[in-house]
Amino acid sequence: MFAVKSGTSLEIFAVFFGTGDICKFINRTFDFTQPPLYNISAKEVFTMTDTLFEQLGGTYTQIGDYLLPDLSLPAEKETGNIGVWALRHKRYLKQHHKVLYYNLLTSGKLHSHLADIEEQAQQLFLRLVKELAEKEGVTEKLKAENAMLWVRQMNNIRNRATEIVNNEVIYRQL
Repeated sequence: MFAVKSGTSLEIFAVFFGTGDICKFINRTFDFTQPPLYNISAKEVFTMTDTLFEQLGGTYTQIGDYLLPDLSLPAEKETGNIGVWALRHKRYLKQHHKVLYYNLLTSGKLHSHLADIEEQAQQLFLRLVKELAEKEGVTEKLKAENAMLWVRQMNNIRNRATEIVNNEVIYRQL
């Protein structure tokens, strides 16, 4: 237990365990001049004042025996489509860059970040497929002459383009 006393109030940073019920007080201010709300020990009686959360306008909702803070995320406007590329990037952030993911989520910027990633990845993918197809001679003429060869080569090109997009945009080191 860590306590700081100034005048008639006492700032306590501790967790108290009472008999029967568990009383949890973390960073609370107790005032000796007010009537007691909690009897913590036989020698001293403390009165709890508002927490910093309550002083800044925060409210609680009682659910059963617990007071849970009323927290909500900021509203985020829909800025674009979230497709397969953005979902892959979201999963990557959630698994490997948790701090960045939760910072974006709580600041209300996750959706716009994912929409930007989706747009970048889609543009790069389409550009790569077009360039690789031209470079390797995969044309509509080949499609008309030998459809199976065209499908095989286009699948190969699309798979290579997917790997490049994954490495450069989706799973890049931050």
